[in-house]
Amino acid sequence: MNRYFSIFFCVLIVAVGCTPKAIPGPEGLQGPIGPKGQEGTEGSKGESGLQGPPGPKGEPGKSVSSEVLNNLKQKLELLDASMDKKEKICSLISYKEGIAPPVLGFAALTTNGKILFMKNPSPISIGSKFKFQTQIADRSDFVALNVLEGTEGERTFYVAITADGHHYYSEDLKKWNPQGQSSF
Repeated sequence: MNRYFSIFFCVLIVAVGCTPKAIPGPEGLQGPIGPKGQEGTEGSKGESGLQGPPGPKGEPGKSVSSEVLNNLKQKLELLDASMDKKEKICSLISYKEGIAPPVLGFAALTTNGKILFMKNPSPISIGSKFKFQTQIADRSDFVALNVLEGTEGERTFYVAITADGHHYYSEDLKKWNPQGQSSF
């Protein structure tokens, strides 16, 4: 049986190998163009080529009149001056009121002399929002606020000062008293 299989296999190989191959016929005419397919994804950008020669020189620009320049300069100076007068926070301190339990918080001073408080809800957590408390004086040149904390039996003093040396003091950050002006 094995022998018959070997003979059959050899005949099959010879038959397949000796079979003549088909010769293709002449090529026909090209048919109509088919419908356009879906657009593919965009490929990656290739390397940049060499820079081309410079283009022709453009026409010269037109100059702005000195009147327009002066007007623009005046407007910019007014804008700068108004920006300087804008109210800003200039100082921030911590404060403590009372003994048991103490009220802790922060006080902010604006350039216009407003005092803003942020009270802590407890001694172990911080407040979340500053609220207007009082105004020291009708001025817009405050620069600093500081505290001299008193220990047991001593008083605490807060001092605010302006750019030209006017200073004010308070014992509770609510009622302020003018002290005068120090010359520098």
